[in-house]
Amino acid sequence: MDRVTPIAAEESSFQRVLRGDTLRDRLVWVGPPAGRQSALSISGGPVHTESGEHLANVLVINDVTAYLQALESKDVFIGTVSHELRTPLTTMRGFLDILLERREEFGEEVAGYLEVMERSVQRQQLLVRDLLTVAGSRRAPIALDRQPVDLVRVVQEAVGAVRAEAERKGVQLACEPPGHPVAASVDAHRVSQVVENLLTNAIRYTPAGGTIDVALIEEGASAIVRVRDTGIGISDEDQERLFEQFFRAHEARSAAIRGIGLGLAIVQAIVEAHGGEVLVESAVSQGTTVTVRLPRG
Repeated sequence: MDRVTPIAAEESSFQRVLRGDTLRDRLVWVGPPAGRQSALSISGGPVHTESGEHLANVLVINDVTAYLQALESKDVFIGTVSHELRTPLTTMRGFLDILLERREEFGEEVAGYLEVMERSVQRQQLLVRDLLTVAGSRRAPIALDRQPVDLVRVVQEAVGAVRAEAERKGVQLACEPPGHPVAASVDAHRVSQVVENLLTNAIRYTPAGGTIDVALIEEGASAIVRVRDTGIGISDEDQERLFEQFFRAHEARSAAIRGIGLGLAIVQAIVEAHGGEVLVESAVSQGTTVTVRLPRG
């Protein structure tokens, strides 16, 4: 949705609908600039009979002020809690690193406990990072540090970061990058986060013995990252909500499958900040393919 003030600026959109054009979820703020404003979602377009005969042009206006206020309150809460958690987690991780450097003094059993604690703290740190990302992405596009990079290296490093997790799960992970550099001006850290999130999801929802294939493809001015798995798949109904924050597909709602439904929401926010797009193809019990298209310039 776009933010537009005042509603008079939307007269041309109303006229377009009356002429038969289609308008979808146009967000308009109404009210005094210095006072309390209301948010209206405007949609419209032509209505036809089953035989194709034109009946009318319909304009629908919904007051979404309370909905947007609720989203803002949720984002503020998530951001505040995440900031409060980040400092103690960093402190715990630091002390655990110190103790693990002296693991020989504690014996194998205690060292094993410390490793479990470190992995748990690391997971919580990643969760806090993701929560801060989603809390800020709705208020403003994700800030990017674009630099010339080789996407082959970025993808390979992301694959390397999750390979041990795939091996523990018994899932075969294959990467098929081009045999030459793929230059692009992107935020390497954020693109790596995209690939890691996609791979983590694929590993999480692919049973032992399954496979995950990662491909990097050059296509004109774009670079395509494709992650294909042989996992449990996603129903058509759930695919419509895949990019909603905190949404988990019906097939994934199991105590045996960890996750809170942030991975794809973050992927979409980062990719759209780069001016790219994300596509998902999936069917229950037939696996999932996620395609990310990024402009290289």
